[in-house]
Amino acid sequence: TATLKSSGARISNKVITKGFVSTRFLNNKLGVGEGEKVYVLHRVRYSNEEPFAIEYSSVPAKPFRDIDTIDFTNISLYDYMESYGLMPTRFNEKLQLVEVNAREAGYLEIGEGEPVYYTELIGFDKRGNIVEYTESFTRCDKAEMTFETRV
Repeated sequence: TATLKSSGARISNKVITKGFVSTRFLNNKLGVGEGEKVYVLHRVRYSNEEPFAIEYSSVPAKPFRDIDTIDFTNISLYDYMESYGLMPTRFNEKLQLVEVNAREAGYLEIGEGEPVYYTELIGFDKRGNIVEYTESFTRCDKAEMTFETRV
């Protein structure tokens, strides 16, 4: 998103789902106790009014007291997290090229089975605590992935 903004693109979001859940899968991914609430935020991300990604983000609910009152259509999740001093500063990411299913294809306005970048991301704050788990599907025709490797 930052790269798109820096190139002059207008970024906008459509919130599909938001709210509190507690599932074994998400609690495990976020390293929170069984039964603790997790806040989920599912958004379609747009660049110049064209969908480029769908993101399924989850954060531990406990540290973010007012998260359900925030309008994430207009406010960045990372800006919000930073206001609590819990901005992710380190990430573990997995990237795959997959064929998009019908649901995500509809959101992305592409054909079912077209290739997309699938990313699974776990974000850690400066103290090493997990503060984010996100799965995203990004259109290959709207994004370029670059990497730097250090040894």
